[in-house]
Amino acid sequence: MRLDAATEKINISAEELISTVMRGISPLRPSSKENKEIPAAYLDFEAGGIPFRLVSDGVGGDGTSVNYTCSVKSSSAKPSSEERSYARGVCYLRGLISAADRTTDDVLKDDGRLRKINITYVNQRSGAAQTASELVSTEKLLKFFERCKSALPQSGRAEIDRVVKRMPSMKNLKFPYQNVREGQRDFIKAAYRAIAKGGELMATAPTGTGKTVSALFPAIRAIGEGKCEKAFYLTPKATTAAAAKEAIEKMAEGGASIRAIILTAKEKLCRKGLLCADGKELCAGNEEKGVRAAAMALYDEGLPVVTYSEVSRAARNFDVCPHELSLTYSELCDVIICDFNYLFDPKVYLRRYFEEGGDYALLIDEAHNLPERIRETYSAELSYGGLLGADLTDVFGEHSSVPLITKRVAESFKSLLFPYVKDELRESSDGATVGAYHSKSVPEGLRAHLADAAEELKKELLRTLGAKDEDGRKRKRLLKDYIYRIESFLSILGVFDEGFEFFLFSEGDELRAKLYCLDTGRVISEKNAKGGGAVFFSATLAPSDYYKGVLGVSSSAELLNVDSPFAKEQLAVAIIESINTRYSGRDESLLSVCRAIAAALSSKRGHYIIFSPSYEYTKRLYDAFVAKYPKINSICQRANMTDEERRLFLEEFSKDADKYLAAFCVMGGIYSEGIDLSGDKLIGAIVVGIGIPAPSFEREAVAAYYDELCESGKLYSYIYPGMNKVLQAAGRVIRSEDDRGTILLIDDRFRDPVYKKSAPSIWGKLRFFDNPKALKEYFESFWNE
Repeated sequence: MRLDAATEKINISAEELISTVMRGISPLRPSSKENKEIPAAYLDFEAGGIPFRLVSDGVGGDGTSVNYTCSVKSSSAKPSSEERSYARGVCYLRGLISAADRTTDDVLKDDGRLRKINITYVNQRSGAAQTASELVSTEKLLKFFERCKSALPQSGRAEIDRVVKRMPSMKNLKFPYQNVREGQRDFIKAAYRAIAKGGELMATAPTGTGKTVSALFPAIRAIGEGKCEKAFYLTPKATTAAAAKEAIEKMAEGGASIRAIILTAKEKLCRKGLLCADGKELCAGNEEKGVRAAAMALYDEGLPVVTYSEVSRAARNFDVCPHELSLTYSELCDVIICDFNYLFDPKVYLRRYFEEGGDYALLIDEAHNLPERIRETYSAELSYGGLLGADLTDVFGEHSSVPLITKRVAESFKSLLFPYVKDELRESSDGATVGAYHSKSVPEGLRAHLADAAEELKKELLRTLGAKDEDGRKRKRLLKDYIYRIESFLSILGVFDEGFEFFLFSEGDELRAKLYCLDTGRVISEKNAKGGGAVFFSATLAPSDYYKGVLGVSSSAELLNVDSPFAKEQLAVAIIESINTRYSGRDESLLSVCRAIAAALSSKRGHYIIFSPSYEYTKRLYDAFVAKYPKINSICQRANMTDEERRLFLEEFSKDADKYLAAFCVMGGIYSEGIDLSGDKLIGAIVVGIGIPAPSFEREAVAAYYDELCESGKLYSYIYPGMNKVLQAAGRVIRSEDDRGTILLIDDRFRDPVYKKSAPSIWGKLRFFDNPKALKEYFESFWNE
């Protein structure tokens, strides 16, 4: 949907109007760089006093028939009811255009002829096609059109407001802060070039650069100038989403009429326990008219950024689904702030935007986290035990057809795959029979077997849909979960290529099949193609060759390294090079590590975080340190802490800045990234070890893949991911111009040039020590300067 300045009409395609009626306000908005010419076939009309032009390029030549091909996205051979409704609606509108005189608003050439609607449904996976035909009268087409028009006035008003008010305000936006920081101007210019030209930028910008506003400001200016349609601010953490909200609100104060939303996971938004998973009829909050009304009410509030709270409030007021409301409201927005998953996850990505793609600016914050997220998301696993479905047997009964089917599926799975791992079996140290097998290809027949199983179980699901009691809903839920696991595996099988590895693991009676993503860059680049310009940014994107590879950044991408705005004198970095913290040497070195930590703390009273590679080692280190230094106030991060426990943990850093606090945390965890403890809340970080991933079959496969690709297997699989955790943890210390602090790295491997070359410039000259006394003297001299 787009307001055409020349005709003063809002152009809307048949596909877009049907999507609006079915799903929201105005999905599938065409690119601002397309549809510049007047379409050959169109119909002018008004809705709510607003002039529209319905356009189409698919009308039959003689005006007597309409042909349309609908892609079936489900694994089912037949189209879903939603797919059928969508295809029929598009054809009705195209048929209407063929019957209309485009030079008038409402005069139809109703000569009594019937128009033939031909719809071909093509299954994406199998390629199978089936055609459905229907004869419709002009009168029926017109009645259908009148019903569709009722969905347009609200979105039409928002579109006029976007073009007349919001875009000019964004085009003329001034930088929202009085001063541009050092390096920030280069970041803004480079980001604008990437967004405006549909290119890529990979920017390494240390803490204090103002990365968030440096990415958002040029994107919003580009939207105002018509260089892109929307901006997606993609981030893995709520803390960085909050920073984006703050930056947008600051730009709104500067005169930009911006509409933005922070998308929240459905599980958190839903107040009815996700009843819709058991059947849409159980939750009446998805009615399109109510959702549109709630979205427009939110729009009329004029908030620069709509958050979880506003969506929940509006959903309650209109009694609609908050998840559907947030997605519908996003269609009215200029900026959408959301998790990585909403673009990159094949199961939950925003189909209304990224199914076909559009002219979107993709702003990818904390980009160093994206490769591992992709590797996790694009890996899938199925097991013999899981396929047996013991929970299904419990609720359906052992004589029901469902457990009989799942048992057959599991046994066929095992008989198909076990021969591949049979020759690799051996006896482990605890007497179990184990084995592992891997291959660059998937065993013949696995895909067909699982697809057939999913189809058979869907037929069983249809038989349970009518159940209204609690037991019936439980059966539906468990069966849906079972089918979902198979289809999730199939979805990764659908993209499996030379960038993946197939694994089989056998242990006793259990057999696991795993699809593992090796080359994250291939996946990311394919997803980025669904947008326009892409800006990857983080404080730690070094070395650049490594991140270009794992992020899929093209050879033509612009690379930018922004110097830290902070002075090297604000920080003292030391390395204890005489301690071995490798897994095999941790017992022997535990007390030596504790003494080094104590030496660092004794140089100045204050708050410190001690980072180590795992929860197990963190707990052992904490226990040993407390036993040796019981008078120092020490706290320890635990796995799976609740939100309240996390809040109380962070509160400790706001207390008694002149007293000792030793907080033992895990590298790569929630306290090593995305938190700001400025001033005297944190004056030092101690990093124990490298944080290298534990060896595994999967990691070794990654190493082998990159050895073949660029002779950097160990670096790509182990060293660079480990050093990134070190850099992120150490980066907690200096967060503002007034901060001063110390960083201590404990591990003999830091002497290796491979590790030293990853050090950021703000660390200055690295100082190496082999005893705690000399370390203490160095840090004391720093604090006394």
